[in-house]
Amino acid sequence: MQDLRKIIAKERDEINQKNKIKNVITGVFYEINTKIKADRTSQENENEDMITEIRDFALKIKNYIINKDEEMKFPNFPKAIEGTSVKAKYGFRFIKEAKYNNANLERILYKDLFIQNYQSKEKIMNINNRDEFANAVKGSSTYEMINKSLISKVQKYIAEYTREETRIKDENGTDEIGTTPGEIALTYYKLQLSREINSDVILIDQPEDDISMKRIENYLIDYFNSVRDKKQVIFVTHNPLLVVNLDVDNVIDITKDRKNALSIKAGCLEDDDLLEVVSESLDGGKEAVERRLKVYGTN
Repeated sequence: MQDLRKIIAKERDEINQKNKIKNVITGVFYEINTKIKADRTSQENENEDMITEIRDFALKIKNYIINKDEEMKFPNFPKAIEGTSVKAKYGFRFIKEAKYNNANLERILYKDLFIQNYQSKEKIMNINNRDEFANAVKGSSTYEMINKSLISKVQKYIAEYTREETRIKDENGTDEIGTTPGEIALTYYKLQLSREINSDVILIDQPEDDISMKRIENYLIDYFNSVRDKKQVIFVTHNPLLVVNLDVDNVIDITKDRKNALSIKAGCLEDDDLLEVVSESLDGGKEAVERRLKVYGTN
């Protein structure tokens, strides 16, 4: 009778322990799921099913190994889903891609959870006892450590493969927008000047920064020209191309002498004094003025 009580008590303790483990795992993944949902847009929330299935898959592997004698079926890995979204706006395509997109997640999950000799479905199915299971799980050496290790590994796995990268493509070309400061700046100006700006005045300080002369001449000038008849554009610059090629209506030259006294000249670009200022004061100004005057047929 005493032995029977001990057996029943042991089984009861094991059942309570399993329920406790399930509650801990459920709680951890509820927090993960809540955070992911808060960080994602409504469109991207459609992918949550995949996250849930990955989480449940890891738990089902554990249940399969522990309850193999009950002829449980090894769980099927969730089907892959597309992990990209594309939004077109202001002449650009903004492409957001999750790391799980088109990735062999099953192989990766086995690799993240299990040591080298158990990184496949077939190897995991052949685990015969709890001690072998404990040794097969990364970061675990005893059966009691399995749950903590699995929770930690799956949490890192979900965090890693739900990370997103954003790329930008120009609708008029196939090339991706680069990540250099100049390319980012050029994209920013096109985006901002393409959209409907509420203000009647656009004020920019040194728009040429980090942008090459060729790109200024081929792109940036066109962006400013696209809004010059709709908005008052005021910019501070050291670049002669922006002054000369934009045919600005009013050039303001401000200089300061050794006594910090300001001297100001202002007028249209065609004024001889201001052409001289542009030619002498700005780097490459002489060449820019000469090229522009040739266009006008002026010596």
